[in-house]
Amino acid sequence: MRQLLGLLGLLGALVLPTAGAQARPFEFKDHLGLTWISQVATSPDGKLLAVVVSRRSLETNAGSSTLMLLSARSGAPQAPQGFNGQGASQPAFSADGGTLAFVTRAGDKQVFRLLELASGKVRDLPVPGGGASGLRFSSKGLSLVFEGRVYPGCRSADCNDARRAREASSPVLARAFTRLLYRHWDSFDDGQLAHVLELPLDGEPLDDLTPSDDIDITHGWDLSPDGRTLALAMEPGRERAWRLNPEVYVMDPGKPRTLRRLTDNPALDATPAFSPDGRKLGWLSGTKPQYESDQFRVVVRRLRDDQTLLPPTDPQEPVESWGWLEDSKGLWLTFPKEGRNSLAEARLDGGYKVLAEGRTMTQVQQLLAGQYIYVKDSLSAGSELYAFGGGAEKRLTDLNTKLLEGVELARVEDYWWEGAGGRKIHGFLLVPPGLPKGPAPFLMVIHGGPQGATTDAMHPRWNAQLLAAPGYLTLLPNPRGSTGYGRDLKEGVSRDWGGAAYEDLRAGFHALVKEGRADAGRACAMGGSFGGYMANWMEAQSREWRCLISHAGVYDLPSMYGSTEELWFPEWEYGGPPWEGSKDYRKFSPSSYVKNFQTPMLVIHGALDFRVPENQAMQLFTALQRRGVESRFLYFPDETHFVVKPKNSEMWYREVHQWLERWLKR
Repeated sequence: MRQLLGLLGLLGALVLPTAGAQARPFEFKDHLGLTWISQVATSPDGKLLAVVVSRRSLETNAGSSTLMLLSARSGAPQAPQGFNGQGASQPAFSADGGTLAFVTRAGDKQVFRLLELASGKVRDLPVPGGGASGLRFSSKGLSLVFEGRVYPGCRSADCNDARRAREASSPVLARAFTRLLYRHWDSFDDGQLAHVLELPLDGEPLDDLTPSDDIDITHGWDLSPDGRTLALAMEPGRERAWRLNPEVYVMDPGKPRTLRRLTDNPALDATPAFSPDGRKLGWLSGTKPQYESDQFRVVVRRLRDDQTLLPPTDPQEPVESWGWLEDSKGLWLTFPKEGRNSLAEARLDGGYKVLAEGRTMTQVQQLLAGQYIYVKDSLSAGSELYAFGGGAEKRLTDLNTKLLEGVELARVEDYWWEGAGGRKIHGFLLVPPGLPKGPAPFLMVIHGGPQGATTDAMHPRWNAQLLAAPGYLTLLPNPRGSTGYGRDLKEGVSRDWGGAAYEDLRAGFHALVKEGRADAGRACAMGGSFGGYMANWMEAQSREWRCLISHAGVYDLPSMYGSTEELWFPEWEYGGPPWEGSKDYRKFSPSSYVKNFQTPMLVIHGALDFRVPENQAMQLFTALQRRGVESRFLYFPDETHFVVKPKNSEMWYREVHQWLERWLKR
């Protein structure tokens, strides 16, 4: 399970209504109208930004993307006259900064579009049928390099296209498998491999830079600045479903290219990236085999003598994202920190400096020495692009401010309480406008993961402002398992799913009741993924909730093991496969305590969720109904672990609000 939630708040922050306007509560139309920044690319001289923003529409029942060109200094539009960025994604600048490439559509076909920034002229090249991601220019600007999908044994575009056409036209949908990980996240294995491909701009044939059926890139890749050496990370062998040990390799230049493994680490090694001068290679590295939420740090290999360098890092928090400094002598790093994150620079000579903290930053990139851009989220404003330097930040975009004018949002507080064993636990507390003094109807929203966190950001799917808007005092807790509060808290959930984390949550509720802020008789809890598991565990263990909502929640641990895809996750969290004697599978399975079920519950699940398969919700709903517990099953045949289609999302919120109103307003 990946993190399902990442919600919230800035202390005391409010969006003030326009003078003279009547303030109104946050509504679904506001949530749907928010704009999200999904990709940012910077020109080589640091003066121009290519920014992809995403929006959603009830009319089309889909999302759409738009590419904007902005000044990195002011945020002013910089697109050539006549430029149309509708439907564009994956922007990449040429080394001289004169050309911008991106992926878009021309009619019914996907194309690479080459835009000459000075003249505004465009030229299209067809995208191979296997799609493209990670687009970039080659070092000399004579070709495009990207990750695509190829069939084993196919060494040309014609071979792959012919195979793809046969597959698409076959009336037989059946498929046979001979190994695990035959499906992943939301799709079945189609037999294709992830390779790095090169498309010359002069019309020469597509070239596979990784021409081997033994290569299937799973954890990132990069091309050296001179274009001669390729670094990639992949999980080799047939054990990918239950082994999490990707290694970093380099393909040295020559004919044929030779694959050489750089790492010999029993834990994860991923996301390799060459330094700007091409003399060093860095990658993200863990220390614990099979642990996908490890204490990751960046390891650097000096290529001329294979010396390993370990830049300084935060000893308590894992690296979230990273990149090279422009002088190749250090890295920038981000870390989770108490529901937000921090940006730091780590020099290879041992220097370390925190540049910014106390905010939620994503899409971080260095422009010039000491100058950065990032997307900053907050519950009170939505996402915007900022420039940062010298300790100060400047907002470059105004994507969501007008949308929220006249909308009165809930006040957001940082809230701390004493959890299991006396450990201080943090969360964000939303206080809706007009909430009367005294005990209020209460809602707890539990994040997924379990190694994840509720953060100071509006969430594109689970928007806490919208959940709190009807007038519920809403707590978004970060209990055991949460990142950003030290290694011990993060690792305190494994092998103890229903233990200390559960007590942390109950303690937060009880603290608010004791303070006279939450009404103990009108309290509901909800969560997704691990948060859904915790709602199910509350159903099994507690009688203090008026209602519960479980979205994509784990219910029966033994059958979850047999139907999910990434087996390393349950084997780490529950102590191995169920047949090897771990008692966790029964001890912490809500299905072991069905006789205790009595709290009204709304169960929600998507049919295309292969991480937490639909059998979990079906078994849960069956048990609730058989026990005579008031319950409702909301089933989405066309959704995955997440509900993303706008009309489905509208129905999701309508059902959730109706369920909460039924139990909290009476």
